[in-house]
Amino acid sequence: MITYVFLLLISYFLEGIVPNILSNIVLFFMISAILIGSILNIDKKNYFFISIIFSLLYDITYTSFAFMNTLIFIFFMIIYKKINVKNFFLLIIEYIISIMFYFLINYIITFELLNINYNYLLKTIFNSMIFNITYFIILYSIVSLVKLIKRNIISKKA
Repeated sequence: MITYVFLLLISYFLEGIVPNILSNIVLFFMISAILIGSILNIDKKNYFFISIIFSLLYDITYTSFAFMNTLIFIFFMIIYKKINVKNFFLLIIEYIISIMFYFLINYIITFELLNINYNYLLKTIFNSMIFNITYFIILYSIVSLVKLIKRNIISKKA
């Protein structure tokens, strides 16, 4: 549980810091953290509660659409818990599909407001993909390492 909150905090703050350093990259750090949280052994109620709190903070801090991302993240949380994928490569595929779906939803909702064209949408997705997948792999590695350390500590006590 502490690991998940820590990952969400890191992801939340990086969402604000990284765009100031790199331009033309859309970040999906929160989606990464929520997906990684789905593979941790966290109580379902706590997982949803903590994720919704961070989703609301994300909406308030980084977007101008109140509750839009929160609803999208809740949708992702439900799907992630139902699918319950543990395989690394399937998680990456699930993450890529989530990114595409998230972009599509945002595009549909904000199309009239921002006049974003289809070419811009595709360009932004592909420019951001490598960076976001790298972040996801780093998060997955950290979580796997923490799980391994916890397992070794528990087995040494027994």
